[in-house]
Parts: sequence; structure tokens; C-alpha cells
Amino acid sequence: MADPRPVSGAWRLIGHRLGDPGGPGAEFCALVLLDESGTLTFSVDDVRAPRGIGGWRHAGTGRVVVRAELFVPGPSGRAPDRVVVRAAAELTADGATARVRLQWQLVARDGSPSAAPVVGEGVADLLRP
Repeated sequence: MADPRPVSGAWRLIGHRLGDPGGPGAEFCALVLLDESGTLTFSVDDVRAPRGIGGWRHAGTGRVVVRAELFVPGPSGRAPDRVVVRAAAELTADGATARVRLQWQLVARDGSPSAAPVVGEGVADLLRP
């Protein structure tokens, strides 16, 4: 049964990599648009990375899971790699904020991992007019 709290809409995610003492790229921001159909688009605060796409679904009361991907330039003119993102979010009672845990990994065009997975966490806020 679907969660009665609506999650579709525009969200701003502010987060950080776990285990990173504040080096370059430790903090990140993403704008995420969840469509009620179960699709999503997102944009990260790295101008080299275009918009990503993916899907989401309810995973129990107050919980949402996401899988999304975006292309990033490959080194030395190679074909682009992909970043695969998996996330789980737990909504607050009013549905306007969510705690998010996520993992992302660089994946080569052939589907093989190009780098170790990175784990992060953050808070997403629903953007309301």
C-alpha cells in the first residue's frame, strides 16, 4: 500500500560524504524533481555533470527508495561513464523534510565499476511556493 504522504514535487538535498573530513567535494547539493508517476530528474552542483534521470517508489510508511543515473565525461576522450546513485529517504511526519542516505558509484560504459562506491547522507527539503 502506498504511503499517504505525497512525495512528488521539487526537493533540495544538502549532504556530505561520510568519512570525508571536509576535503574538496565533501559537501554537495542536488535539486530533485519527483514525478508522481515514479520517475525523477535531478541536477547536482557540479557544472560538469548534466541532469540525471531515474525512478523512485515507496518502501514502507514514510520511506522512499531511489535509483538514478547520469553521464559524466570519461577521461582522455573515452566514451562517457555513468554515475549510478541509490538512495533511501525517511520522511518527517509532515512530509516536508527527509533524511537521506545515499551511495553513488562511477560505472564504465560496459557496466563495470570504475571506482569504489561513495556513501553520503543529507537532508532534503520540499521546495514549496
